[in-house]
Amino acid sequence: KHIVVIFILLNITRNNKK
Repeated sequence: KHIVVIFILLNITRNNKK
Protein backbone atom coordinates (compact mmCIF):
# COMPACT_ATOMS: atom_id res chain seq x y z
CA LYS A 1 0.00 0.00 0.00
CA HIS A 2 1.14 3.55 -0.70
CA ILE A 3 -0.83 5.09 2.12
CA VAL A 4 2.33 5.89 4.06
CA VAL A 5 3.83 7.69 1.06
CA ILE A 6 0.68 9.75 0.58
CA PHE A 7 0.63 10.60 4.27
CA ILE A 8 4.24 11.74 4.19
CA LEU A 9 3.66 13.76 1.03
CA LEU A 10 0.62 15.41 2.58
CA ASN A 11 2.60 16.24 5.68
CA ILE A 12 5.41 17.79 3.64
CA THR A 13 3.00 19.89 1.57
CA ARG A 14 1.20 21.08 4.69
CA ASN A 15 4.49 21.97 6.33
CA ASN A 16 5.63 23.80 3.20
CA LYS A 17 2.42 25.84 3.05
CA LYS A 18 3.04 27.13 6.58
